[in-house]
Amino acid sequence: MWFHRTAEADCWMLYDQVSPSASGLLGFSMGRLMQDGKLIASCCQEGVMRLVDVNDLDASVTFPLGRGT
Repeated sequence: MWFHRTAEADCWMLYDQVSPSASGLLGFSMGRLMQDGKLIASCCQEGVMRLVDVNDLDASVTFPLGRGT
């Protein structure tokens, strides 16, 4: 996260997020925090996604609804 200027914490802020790419089990997203039309902070994140086998004993830890409940 990069902070570009100060902001008033007791006033409304807008968080705008887009995910321009998700492929090959990788996801990428970018976000902007705005106040009064000014850019307060920006951020980006890349994450690894994985498929969970619902028959896996540890699937309930990763995905609680994985047992068909």
